[in-house]
Amino acid sequence: MKKDVVPALMSAVTHVHVGWGRGQADVDQPIIKDPMGIPFIPGSSVKGALKTKFLIEGGCTSSSNGGEGYCEKCAEVCCLFGGEMGGEGASRVVVADFYPLLIPVPSLDYGYVYVTSDSLLQYAESLGIKVIKGEGEGEEIFVGTQKVSVNAVHLDERVARLHPFLKRFLRSDSDKYVRVYKVDDDHLSRLVDAALVRLTRVKVARGTKTVERGKLWTEEYLPHGTVLAGAFVYRPWRNVYCERCERCEEIWERLKDVLLTIGGKETIGKGLVKITAF
Repeated sequence: MKKDVVPALMSAVTHVHVGWGRGQADVDQPIIKDPMGIPFIPGSSVKGALKTKFLIEGGCTSSSNGGEGYCEKCAEVCCLFGGEMGGEGASRVVVADFYPLLIPVPSLDYGYVYVTSDSLLQYAESLGIKVIKGEGEGEEIFVGTQKVSVNAVHLDERVARLHPFLKRFLRSDSDKYVRVYKVDDDHLSRLVDAALVRLTRVKVARGTKTVERGKLWTEEYLPHGTVLAGAFVYRPWRNVYCERCERCEEIWERLKDVLLTIGGKETIGKGLVKITAF
């Protein structure tokens, strides 16, 4: 992977929560969304998760040292993803925000369908990910419990292999296209909202096995099976740690196919994603 700009697709292996940090309506811990109501994963969240992953794998951070001094042992990680204090120079790797490309939503017709839109496809294409192989005629299907006008979209087989949910749409003909549906951008935020998973949790008192007072809250998640588009940029900028970098190219290569835990909630089986370079 020698390109300086690497487009990438992220598939959600489990539900994913990257929080907004403040409550909203009946959801105590909503996921972050843009002004149009579309959820996304900030590049800073992806970058931080990658940095943590490589530091742990390199044995450079632990609870015993409080995470301090890790750049002295793992200079290559701090070269690529930034140092401890921020004053040692910028990181070599830039991470773009990851926006949804394909979103599984419930459907009375098919159980679930994948939806996308022109704006989501255009974002992916702006990063160098062109995955459409054709577009069918307009039709109406149930998305959720409501009839919506859609166009069938045919995606490349390589995209279909990103997640088991997508594989069931593979056709048996020689083209091996995946069929999903493109909806109007005007309907997108409403349909995405219907796809989000909202889980109410409680904290139980150990002694009485009853819910502790005030310890009931609701969390919001992107559903597993969601595919998001983003990119990595490997720039010539070198900070102070790059002078001692011996494994920078090795770690850069690993970004093309990596399992990552993002957004927290990993101890309850959430936040696992797979990033695949395109």
